Amino acid sequence: MRRLAIAFVAASLAGGVLAGAGAVRAADGAGNFAVKGVGLERCERFTAERAANSQTYWYFLSWLNGYLSAYNQYVPETYDITPRTSIANLASAFDVYCRQNPDRTFLEGAISLTQAVAARRMQTRPAVVAQRPAALSREAVRRGQQALQDQGLYTGAIDGIMGPGTGEALKAFQRSQNLDETGVFDPPTLARLLQR
Repeated sequence: MRRLAIAFVAASLAGGVLAGAGAVRAADGAGNFAVKGVGLERCERFTAERAANSQTYWYFLSWLNGYLSAYNQYVPETYDITPRTSIANLASAFDVYCRQNPDRTFLEGAISLTQAVAARRMQTRPAVVAQRPAALSREAVRRGQQALQDQGLYTGAIDGIMGPGTGEALKAFQRSQNLDETGVFDPPTLARLLQR
């Protein structure tokens, strides 16, 4: 992660944030395009929301996932701009960048990120693509089970194992919060569950 953060900050300093081969070029004839959502927010807000582990922090990460997916779709010879890099590591790298560049927009940070990692992108689809979400550590599952038990939704062992009882308790929690009933510890669920 430290190497990613250093490359990320270095890319932002090399020739301006919006310049370079890594930036997505689809726009109007003058190079302008509309930016939606938290992409317009300043880095200092990302840093504050991350420190608070707020719902807005998770919006930032969802926006980043969408930006990277669009990059993957529209930049030639790009299957995955950030292969083998978790969203947690990207968030940590963004935090380093944003602390050093508090007045820049989150979009500028995303552009710097793509410039920093473009040379290491995965250019073609691998023969086998994982179809399930990344697993959480046992400690993270334990914390989630404890939070579910504290709310009276889970009666099983606090063992860090993602079993059917944990999945059903998660669905009950998600239903009570008007979240998608995935039965897994996805980012929106974790944000709500662990804030309590």
